[in-house]
Amino acid sequence: MTYALHHIDKRTFLVNGLGGMYGEQLKAIGDDDALLVVSFSPYAQETREMADEARKRGVPLVVITDSNLSPWPASPTSRWWCTKQRSRASAA
Repeated sequence: MTYALHHIDKRTFLVNGLGGMYGEQLKAIGDDDALLVVSFSPYAQETREMADEARKRGVPLVVITDSNLSPWPASPTSRWWCTKQRSRASAA
């Protein structure tokens, strides 16, 4: 996703937690930014914690996941879930 967005001149950063730096990378998200989360079962704990913290800070959160029952923060800005047969969207 980061690679594709760079090709259309969108400022993007991959939050990968390299060296355990999730918190530091999350702090770099500014007032005009949003966090795009893509995660599937078993839903990494670090990703859930990062999404929770972003929502607490008021960062718009877009979630792409495999189930509408996935353990993501209440009221994401937008939530998409994908299955093998179809995809659905839910906006707050």
